[in-house]
Amino acid sequence: MKFARFFTIIAILLAFVGCSVFKPATGNQSKIEAKAGVVDGKLTEESRALTTGALDALGFAPTNPPTQLAKRFLERDQQIEGVPAERIDVAGILATNKAAIESLERRFLQQQQLLEERTALRAELEKANARLLELGRMYEQEKSKSLVGRIKAWVLGTFGLGGLIALVIFCPAALPIIGSIASFLVSRIPSVANLIGVVGKSAFDAVCKGVGNARSSLKEASKHNPDKKYSAAEVLEMLDTELKESTEVGSANFRPLIEARRSQLNV
Repeated sequence: MKFARFFTIIAILLAFVGCSVFKPATGNQSKIEAKAGVVDGKLTEESRALTTGALDALGFAPTNPPTQLAKRFLERDQQIEGVPAERIDVAGILATNKAAIESLERRFLQQQQLLEERTALRAELEKANARLLELGRMYEQEKSKSLVGRIKAWVLGTFGLGGLIALVIFCPAALPIIGSIASFLVSRIPSVANLIGVVGKSAFDAVCKGVGNARSSLKEASKHNPDKKYSAAEVLEMLDTELKESTEVGSANFRPLIEARRSQLNV
């Protein structure tokens, strides 16, 4: 059962070996598109103002077939584009009102600036799109490399795992050695115990020894003084002392492993 779990974990790890994620950055392009959208919105508003201004100007023109046709075109365009929030003072301009004429000149200047800004933003957007295409090409190349890497890892892992199984089958004496290696890893890296679901024999023996010594001490003490009643604190202190002596011997310190398992079991 333990070997089945171990092999399952190995298979899952191999499935993800070599995976790499490389996404082309699109933040700069999004910013440029957002700015271009704002500029286009302002130009659309100015287009409405010009259409409405032209229609208002035709209202002062003599009535004839050409002006009537132009009015029909502009009225239809106004229905499509809508009415501007701020109309052009056509009557004031025709009356040569200085403020109205200066306001129109400022408006023309702003429109020209918007047109130039739109041209510049479109050029930037083309460059950003070109960079995006290049990043996409690099991403595809990276994916191809990653696929090759995963295949290599799978081949090496499969044959490596197969070799390990063959070693255990044809040379059973290697199994204790493998167990010792696993025990060493678990004692040095407690998280490995949670990963593969096993602990080392030495760690288990140390805990059993500590509990056994505590039981023996209690039994021995009860023989010499049968009437003595031990408090829970005294029993825990004796148990902690025996466990400390049995699990913290020299370099074979299993305390981190025990604490990790207690935390995992919430005890």
